[in-house]
Amino acid sequence: METFEEMEARHLRERADMVRQMVSRAYMGGKNDAPMSAIVKADRAFDEIVNKVCLKHSVTLEDLKSKWGLRALSEPRQELMFLLHRSGMGYSKIGERLNRDHTTIKSGVERHKKRNAKTTGE
Repeated sequence: METFEEMEARHLRERADMVRQMVSRAYMGGKNDAPMSAIVKADRAFDEIVNKVCLKHSVTLEDLKSKWGLRALSEPRQELMFLLHRSGMGYSKIGERLNRDHTTIKSGVERHKKRNAKTTGE
């Protein structure tokens, strides 16, 4: 039978293990099986696409994340959604980054495609 001190020591070890696992999950974005290099590359790709859209439309990422529905913001936001999805990012992951539901992202991608089809005459 374990003593009170042994039990306390075991509980401390278990809590330390749980904290390490939580920190690891948070650091890895919840993807324990994804190598860190893949996550860093995805972040770089996201940043590059965001910078490209922001410079093109003279807006900030905060503007694109906002809930404002102005055309001056919604069209660049939808373009960003389209480019991120085309780069291989999933609807849910884009939604997490832009504070939107994945169905909103899917709708934005489709709207951007339709708008481009009209302007290019396809």
